[in-house]
Amino acid sequence: MSTRLLIRTYIAALALGVSVLGLVHTGSVAAQSVGPSTAPSNINAAQPTVSGTLVAKPINGGGNIPVACRDRGTSAIKAATLQNRGLVVCTEEGRLVLLQITQSTGFYARYWGRYSLGRLSDGDHINAWGVLGSGGYVLNPTYAVQDTDIQEAYVDSQDFIAASGPRLTLFVLKSDSNGPVKGVVHAVRGGVTHVTRCNGQPGTWAELTAGKTIEITQSLFNRRLDTYIHTGNVRVVSCP
Repeated sequence: MSTRLLIRTYIAALALGVSVLGLVHTGSVAAQSVGPSTAPSNINAAQPTVSGTLVAKPINGGGNIPVACRDRGTSAIKAATLQNRGLVVCTEEGRLVLLQITQSTGFYARYWGRYSLGRLSDGDHINAWGVLGSGGYVLNPTYAVQDTDIQEAYVDSQDFIAASGPRLTLFVLKSDSNGPVKGVVHAVRGGVTHVTRCNGQPGTWAELTAGKTIEITQSLFNRRLDTYIHTGNVRVVSCP
């Protein structure tokens, strides 16, 4: 059987929830917060055990296999299929590694906000920490999984407020052309938010009402949610 066929077979098994030794109830791994935080104490945040591209997960099966892993030997797939379902990562060296996940595995965004397994997407860059075994093909247990593609730090934009309240709906007027803030996005308060009125005086979030144009700076943007989740500085630049 060809390597590609084995890869497809394994990914199909993931999508269907097939497991030899058991399975993980992915619904129980819920997000606790999405704002910036600190790395868990039981890992070295600067030295992940495994880094690479996510190519498969239990919820939706697999995506495109990076070139580095398309023609690997079948041993990685065989090792993975003997384990419980989990995440499959293609490392930069071209090794397919299974991340064995359990209810105690922590899922995080780039700046360590707690996240859920369901928010991870095929093609994202993944860092993982745990015990690497089975000849380097299986991380078991997996203590923490970090998706570095979910959040962007300190992005700026100028936006028209279409709807206000605890969660703003914004039409993006200006932003970095190469950045993630485009179209219709949202903003919620997170941490210490500094609001400046039209006259330069300090304001409050409640004063950010529909019809005003604002500039958002020094803020954390979540790609998955299209939302500023840690809105640092908001300056009103025009008022109705």
